[in-house]
Amino acid sequence: MSRSISVALLAAALGLAACLPADASAHGAARRVHVDVVRVLPAGHHRFVHAGAHYGYHAGRFYTHRRDGWVVVRPPLGAVVPVLPRHVEVVVQGPFRTYRYEGVEYRKGAGGYVVVRR
Repeated sequence: MSRSISVALLAAALGLAACLPADASAHGAARRVHVDVVRVLPAGHHRFVHAGAHYGYHAGRFYTHRRDGWVVVRPPLGAVVPVLPRHVEVVVQGPFRTYRYEGVEYRKGAGGYVVVRR
């Protein structure tokens, strides 16, 4: 095979490869994501509505309801919970005191503790 034909075939192959998606998800293929679902909330849970959505809270975990039960979700910013989970870390920065648990930060507010960072 001549050199010019080899170069042309290589260029065509690279051009076709560039048209393909980088991975299957970029082409709309579904990915399975593991979610924790419980049928009922733990005893001692707290239910609340925030920004029109219904949530459950217990021991530092936030849940939202769906057809097959309660799903563990990231806490909504601005949500207020009545009590902090055990083993919360107290962070003092100047005059501010925040409470950190598993990457979520709370500040004392009216009616409990407000989620300020997640």
